[in-house]
Amino acid sequence: MNFILEIAPALQKLIPLDCVIGVSDTKKFLMNLSGKKIIMPVEATGMDIPKEDTVYKAIISGKPQRALVPKEVFGFEFESTAIPIFDSKRNIIGGLGLGISVENRDKLIGTAKLVAESSEQTSATIEELAASAVELSTLQSSLQTLSNEINEQINETEKIIEVIRGVAHTSNMLGLNAAIEAARAGEHGKGFSVVATEIRKMASNSSSSIVNVETIINNIKNKVKEIDEKIVQTSDIGQQQAAATEELASRMEELVISADSLNLVANDVMG
Repeated sequence: MNFILEIAPALQKLIPLDCVIGVSDTKKFLMNLSGKKIIMPVEATGMDIPKEDTVYKAIISGKPQRALVPKEVFGFEFESTAIPIFDSKRNIIGGLGLGISVENRDKLIGTAKLVAESSEQTSATIEELAASAVELSTLQSSLQTLSNEINEQINETEKIIEVIRGVAHTSNMLGLNAAIEAARAGEHGKGFSVVATEIRKMASNSSSSIVNVETIINNIKNKVKEIDEKIVQTSDIGQQQAAATEELASRMEELVISADSLNLVANDVMG
């Protein structure tokens, strides 16, 4: 019993919550240690143990007891836990009681629940981000495919331009030959000369149009090249984002498990 009385103050300091500790023999309280906020309204040392007290019930039953003491008894609600104290021959010689404020219990459980809920919400958000990263990757792949198709169409257009260039060159040569023949025909070749002139104009216009189209196509090719470069950059960023999101999701999963464990421990320890 003397040993219990000596270690009771140290035991109170070891408990990370504001609490009150009472030590008794089989009839009276031998020590009463109030907490910082949990202060007994009367000095219990020397008082007879009330029969409704958990310490009394632990001594009578020889088993640990737990009960919720309402606010009306001492002015504050607290969770009371008591165990019997045995001597070396297993005879009950007293009891040890511990009272922890329900306010502290509720705060601990509430904090544990808040951490668990926040962790779950954050985890859900991260899962959405991960899904978005996958969707972004799919869109990037589609853009890359479209870019490749545009390049293929440009290559086909360049082939058509080469055909048109050949036609323009041939038309120009025909117009030139027609003009020469019209000049040789003299008065009889005037009508043919007009046709030759129109053919050469058409060839010239075609050549000018080809130059304009080539300029436009080159601009398109440059823009597509820029798009390709941006897609590559975005893809790299997307991969980094996906990797970071996966790592964060893994950490959050661990935090959710820890939060759930904290919640279970809080409910178990605090009743």
